[in-house]
Amino acid sequence: MALWLAIPANGAAVQAIDPDSGLLAVERALRATGPVAVVAAASNVGLVSDAIARAEVSTRLLVPSDDELWTTTCPADLHPAGSEPPSAAPDLVAGLLPTSGTSGAPKLVQLTHRNYVMSAERLARNGGYLATDRHYLCSPFFHTNAQLYLCAPPFVTGGSIAIVPRFSASMWFDAARRTGATIASMVAPPMRMALQRAVASGRPVDPGPLRAVHYGMTLSSADWQEWDRLVPEIHMRQIYGQTESVTGVLGGAPWETDDRVTIGRPFLGVDEVRLVRNDGSDAPDGEPGELWVRGTPGVTLMLGYHEAPDATAETLVDGRWLRTGDVMVRHASGRFEFHGRGMHIIRRGGENLSTYSLEIDLQAWSSPLAWCLTGRCVIFWVG
Repeated sequence: MALWLAIPANGAAVQAIDPDSGLLAVERALRATGPVAVVAAASNVGLVSDAIARAEVSTRLLVPSDDELWTTTCPADLHPAGSEPPSAAPDLVAGLLPTSGTSGAPKLVQLTHRNYVMSAERLARNGGYLATDRHYLCSPFFHTNAQLYLCAPPFVTGGSIAIVPRFSASMWFDAARRTGATIASMVAPPMRMALQRAVASGRPVDPGPLRAVHYGMTLSSADWQEWDRLVPEIHMRQIYGQTESVTGVLGGAPWETDDRVTIGRPFLGVDEVRLVRNDGSDAPDGEPGELWVRGTPGVTLMLGYHEAPDATAETLVDGRWLRTGDVMVRHASGRFEFHGRGMHIIRRGGENLSTYSLEIDLQAWSSPLAWCLTGRCVIFWVG
């Protein structure tokens, strides 16, 4: 956290990477950015040293102690003689975050200082966050959920952050209670893991003061029944956003009851959204289309992909419309329902089949299940 704040404050950009992802992934990250310095913990310095040697990048490896993280002295050889680091400015790139890679090779998203501040303000307003809230940080810090959805809002509201070493499915509710967390942000897979561990324990669940969870994707109807049985007091709100959209674009409001199916409406602060057919026309209510989000690169949308101008131009249409690649349907109520990634839609006999919906259906089963797809029987074991 100290480094995440200090590096951009000195006019540089920070990229957090996961050493547990392995030597090849760290080497690839180093090659992609050629960093001025790499900061590692003593526990992973060996792997990072090997990755630097393999990547053949000229950089400085720093292994600070906890005390040294709080010094104001900068190593003299990080900058050329007589030079000074640039001053932080709103339009400078402050961070690089990887895309999920679900629709191709991961890309690095460039986020400016304005992007981080905008994310904090948008989520604080639309989430109804308070100065008394404590945000539960158990997500990997290299992920947008940790930096933008959890850590950024408290800097606007004056709230606090509860940090645990890593996500633990068996201890998720207990850690929330012990740290006094009131707000959490989760995606469905780890949320489901925490639920299943709680159900398997056979004990009542005490989440402490945890009052609201923003979640991405959804659970099966059977999972939701168990969730509501164990923790009915937690207000659930579905939210949608991408790393490229910087933060949440669609979501439920604090005063609404989550229907567990639709995401919600466009957030306050979102310029405009469209659902676009394959021919470029707008899809009406009830008809699927790709979600496009209008905004300003470097302010309400990503600045672009790092050293990938062609990919940036393809994703940011006319420099103002973000093509998300996600297929959704808008209901008459104005709420949006996620149908899946555009490339994951199966078109069969004139019907669009969502692999996302299929996955949710399969999660409701705990025994071998046969599904007949495209005229063939495919056996899934879901347990």
